[in-house]
Amino acid sequence: MVSAFITLIIFAVVNLIMMLLNNQKGKCELKKAIRLPFFYLLLGCISLVFWIGVLVLMSVFQNGTAFWWVYLIFCIFVLISLSLVLAYLNWRVVLNKNDFIYRTFWRKTYQVAYTDVLDAKFTHNLITLRTKEKSFFIDPHAVGIHKLTQRYLYIHKNKYLNGKAIRLPKIQLWIGFIGSIFFVGLMVYINVFPDSTDSAAKWWVYIGSGLYVLLGLYLILAYQNWFVIMFPYDFVFRSVWRKKYRVAYSDICCVKVCRNVIKLRTKHKSFSIDPHVVGIEYLMQRINK
Repeated sequence: MVSAFITLIIFAVVNLIMMLLNNQKGKCELKKAIRLPFFYLLLGCISLVFWIGVLVLMSVFQNGTAFWWVYLIFCIFVLISLSLVLAYLNWRVVLNKNDFIYRTFWRKTYQVAYTDVLDAKFTHNLITLRTKEKSFFIDPHAVGIHKLTQRYLYIHKNKYLNGKAIRLPKIQLWIGFIGSIFFVGLMVYINVFPDSTDSAAKWWVYIGSGLYVLLGLYLILAYQNWFVIMFPYDFVFRSVWRKKYRVAYSDICCVKVCRNVIKLRTKHKSFSIDPHVVGIEYLMQRINK
């Protein structure tokens, strides 16, 4: 229990020292700032109370099973919970006309011009902005992140909206590949050791494994074949079966954005796109132009 409080005090002191040492290069106004979702604070507070409560109960009701490494593990969970709270309170991005102010977890502040950003990578779980000196990492679920994305894409539209390929996330390839290998291995294991599974369940294992192997092969095929390439006035859409369509932006008469799919409709055909594909922001920027 004492170790938990010592850990909290050390963490708080380090955070205070970093806050005082770091030079604030710009004012981070709360009303205009891009911030982490309130869920970070809520989850951090609930987890912090829970794990401290567990440590208190372990200290009060000792039964001889609480070894030092158990306390260490719970202290790590306490630190993670406290990190969520501090991240919500400290981290933010403030947008200005020609630059943005980025404040880190430790309250260190950077003022970055939009033109100094050499490259940007947009994925479902992380946004990375790279300059000559440093890379900046942003949670794509941050409140107001679309403002930064739109500002960046507008300034760099000539660089990023011509000949840019939009592809499926690489996690889809790994899920298909690893899953297929696992279920093929499972079917081989049942054949080599037939006594390990009764005959009634064996057929269900074969059917389920075979279906997932087909799904895995489809995921691999989709990652390899599917893409969208943008050009100044149109884009090329290639399906999973490698069939290509060239579509002018002016021919798109309807755009429907849902949670799990983006539908683009022309007079002759509809195109469905996964909203989690890498670089979808570029296509939406050009369509909404």
